[in-house]
Amino acid sequence: MNVAFAHIFTFKFFNSDKTPFYSFCLGLHFAHVAVLLFFIISGYVIGLAHMRSTFNFTNAIDYLKKRAVRLYPIYLLALIISFSVFNQSVSFIQVIGHLAFLQEFFVKTIPDNVVLWSLSYEIVYYLLFLGIWAIKNQKNYYYVVLIISIILYVLITPDFNIFKSLLIGWIFWIVGLFIATLAHSTQDIAKLKLRPFISYFLILLATYSLNSGVFLLNLAHINLKNSTNIGLDDLVYLPICTIIITELTHKRFSLVNWFKVIACIIPALQLVILLYFKHPLTSNQGWLFGSVYFCAAIALCWLKISSYVFEKLNSTGRISYAIYVFHFPIAWFLSYKLTTYLSGEPLFITGVLAWICITTLLSIFAENILQPIIKNYFIKKPGHTSPAKISAFSQ
Repeated sequence: MNVAFAHIFTFKFFNSDKTPFYSFCLGLHFAHVAVLLFFIISGYVIGLAHMRSTFNFTNAIDYLKKRAVRLYPIYLLALIISFSVFNQSVSFIQVIGHLAFLQEFFVKTIPDNVVLWSLSYEIVYYLLFLGIWAIKNQKNYYYVVLIISIILYVLITPDFNIFKSLLIGWIFWIVGLFIATLAHSTQDIAKLKLRPFISYFLILLATYSLNSGVFLLNLAHINLKNSTNIGLDDLVYLPICTIIITELTHKRFSLVNWFKVIACIIPALQLVILLYFKHPLTSNQGWLFGSVYFCAAIALCWLKISSYVFEKLNSTGRISYAIYVFHFPIAWFLSYKLTTYLSGEPLFITGVLAWICITTLLSIFAENILQPIIKNYFIKKPGHTSPAKISAFSQ
């Protein structure tokens, strides 16, 4: 939802940049970090589903089949929509590249559905999981060594390329996998439910608005030119993202307090440096929003809410994948068409309402109607036996 909201303003759909609240809405998202959170959640879910099961050829094929059935039908529908509404010519190579999840690696992601880059990364992480699953090593140091090795490789080798971008994203996926192996907290259930989630997300917004990762890399004189979707600077989000997911999943994490300290220090250090060198925070919109979010996070750290509040979003969560891959081309098409007939506030209001309705209805159809049919066709439930086999057995 945050990604979809952000794209309306960052890509100026429906002339959103002409609205009086444009600047405010532009600073009220963490779309890029939301994808990193998604990688953690993905690793967590895959870990829960498979790390405790035996790795063998049959289970590996079953795992790949389930992943394909879950992702590809809706992804294929998103591609059909994207290529249909794109107002420029598309080469055969681009179509084949997208069909094979090779966007960003061998072809550029189609401009009217920019979010699809993350799906190609996700496919690679699904395949890499087979190696981790086969090793079946759930000791904490294994994940730590793997993450440190990736960071060192990125730092000591020259240039920054798509392969390194893929590895940085994999760190977030591995963290999700690690969280899945943790035991549930044994704290009192009343305390377990209450956490300062508002402060957590404000810290996330502060770090994102301040662009703390780039700031700290420049401070350390680490110059890694990055034209990819994920860079070394994105590692600043790892502590706060880890905290959010461990708290939401009620997992016991021995270093959680240290992660909280680090998550707070990152934006705080940047603000202290900016103030020390007398940089006016109002001179940069990101600095201004970041400082406000950080102060609000500290002021509201006493305010704790139940993690079960997020259960109210379950209905949206069930169609979130479809929303993610459908929302951009629909916004692209509607904005292109409606600007011919409307302008100003009528354009923005009509466009956003039409976009929400079409995206939601299409997502409900894809997730709640189409997907179950495809799943039932390709994946038989345990214990299911075809009539032919029953007849052969009875004979």
